Amino acid sequence: MASMPHFIPWGPHEVSTKTDFGKELYKHERKPDYNPQNHVFPMMMYKAHEVDGKIMVMDTYPKSFRYSNMEMYRMACEAVDSFNLSCQVTVYSDAEHTAKRAEGWRDDPKEAYDYAMALHDEVLRAAAERNYQDRNMSEKAKGEIAAAEAATPRLLPEIPEQRTVKLDGRSKEARALKAAQANEA
Repeated sequence: MASMPHFIPWGPHEVSTKTDFGKELYKHERKPDYNPQNHVFPMMMYKAHEVDGKIMVMDTYPKSFRYSNMEMYRMACEAVDSFNLSCQVTVYSDAEHTAKRAEGWRDDPKEAYDYAMALHDEVLRAAAERNYQDRNMSEKAKGEIAAAEAATPRLLPEIPEQRTVKLDGRSKEARALKAAQANEA
């Protein structure tokens, strides 16, 4: 390990390392033998999000001339900042890094974008396959599929199963009476 230098920079000044202040400053200096590959944490991770049908990892500030007043421009810039913060997270350990990767976070923005695009393409492929298989369905099933697709703007790789309520032909009062008798027993 290298020995402590006689002086340490502090702004435009040099402070002697023989003083208490100089010793404190030296504690916070990066040592000459520091290697960033041996100290990977804390590490920034990125995740892509879909905004208005477009997959983005980070957004850029809008042009100010597009806004009628500075308050609207400031609000648009705050929205960009908020989105950018939602696309990044800092991890401090290997276990945290592994957990975030399982959630879809990646080590750099390009990798995050590629991962999100691969997921999007997989959903498109699954939806296309389902659409192809739907041509052999009955008219009732096609009507249920159309209703499910109309209920959401997203692609549906599979149609959610509809809940059915089976009635045994008795009136509500008779069912309630039978349920009350079952609870008493």
